[in-house]
Amino acid sequence: MKFAVATKAVILNPKGEVLILVKSNKDEINPKTADIPGGRLKFSEKIEDCLKREIEEETSIKEINIIAPSKTWSLIKDDMHLVGITFAVTTNTYEVKTSFEHESFSWLSPEEILESNLSDWIKEEVRAALKIASQN
Repeated sequence: MKFAVATKAVILNPKGEVLILVKSNKDEINPKTADIPGGRLKFSEKIEDCLKREIEEETSIKEINIIAPSKTWSLIKDDMHLVGITFAVTTNTYEVKTSFEHESFSWLSPEEILESNLSDWIKEEVRAALKIASQN
């Protein structure tokens, strides 16, 4: 059995739009599906540093404001148990350059996301992050 911790980010731009990524066709878990930035914690890495690193690696966004954790989650697949923390995050940029892990991106309004056919988990992540962001 393997165990890992991961971070995810619901990133809001100045217009209140959310960054949605599309995974590459080579991704091992759900290729070519919608995603939000994030990844696994390295040994001895602080969780906020992991979040910042993963956001920069996957989107090239360097300047972020971490508001607060918005959701926790758990995933068991094969022999891997992954525990995650999603954060509500803001940025002042609209410029995104995706890494090899993702093939495209969109800035979507919360309404567009909640009324779309995107996965329920993404909608839940967005709802939770918007609630946290509105309280801060």
